[in-house]
Amino acid sequence: MENYKNSKIGLETAQKYGDIIEMERPQTEESLRKHPRMTLQNRAKIFSPLQPCVVMMSSLPQKSSVPSV
Repeated sequence: MENYKNSKIGLETAQKYGDIIEMERPQTEESLRKHPRMTLQNRAKIFSPLQPCVVMMSSLPQKSSVPSV
């Protein structure tokens, strides 16, 4: 797989959002009240259903880019 940042879509996205991509998140009192930071435990709960998929995909044989004859 091609590196996303160097792909055509990645470069277009970087150009489109270049002015905000390197900005830091707002840390005002109001923004933290409206959008509190998620705890690490809650974040893990969101991604844990994906773990069986990751394990299954890693056990599958990789596709060869050269077709067998």
